Amino acid sequence: MKIISCNIEGDNHLERIIPFFHREHPDVICVQEMFQNDVGYFEHALNMSAVFHPLAIVTQENGVRMAQKGAWGIAILSRTPNLHSAIYPYFQPESQPPELNEDELNSVHRAILSVDVEVQDQIWRVATTHFTWSPAGNIVDEQLRDFKELSSILDSLQPDALCGDFNTPRGKEIFDTLASRFQDTVPAQVKTTVDQNLHRIPGIQLVIDSIFIQKNIRLLSSKVVDSVSDHQAIVAEIQKV
Repeated sequence: MKIISCNIEGDNHLERIIPFFHREHPDVICVQEMFQNDVGYFEHALNMSAVFHPLAIVTQENGVRMAQKGAWGIAILSRTPNLHSAIYPYFQPESQPPELNEDELNSVHRAILSVDVEVQDQIWRVATTHFTWSPAGNIVDEQLRDFKELSSILDSLQPDALCGDFNTPRGKEIFDTLASRFQDTVPAQVKTTVDQNLHRIPGIQLVIDSIFIQKNIRLLSSKVVDSVSDHQAIVAEIQKV
């Protein structure tokens, strides 16, 4: 299976991200920071089917470059129809997603979106998340709280691949715990997954995105690709053995 994970930063980079997805022609794409209003556009442009889950709404001006287009969250696109999809919240204090607010980024909901898809006669369980935010790569109490819930969900879900923007860097406790449980597909020589030209804050050198795969999955190839969004995209080819 060929899989891509990317934080697309809303609709800010559609002219870059859609041609990139076309060129790579993956079986599955995990996306963070997608608008629900754009799901149909992605499905049509890529000839893929999608499932979406909202984490916040955007109806007001903000300082994080998000258009006022309503529901905003995570999605998984697949070239073949998904056999099953499910959502597993790990931070959801209210039933309805809150307004996105750059001063309270951890008020948004957090969840794992999971799908089962068939690729070349094999069933794959793929999950994605947009994990709890922290400043400057630090570990904050909200992350430790949410990681306990996330870990519990992973115990029962057992995804073949866990994709996402984890908002916590390689080399720190949370990322490295995931990397010990799974395989981190981001090449060791990569020093950042934050795009140095397109991110609103220049100079961030942190690996905070990954495609984690189960240890019994063979990693055939992986790469990070810049100049498609404010986060670099991760592309991996993986095989069940």
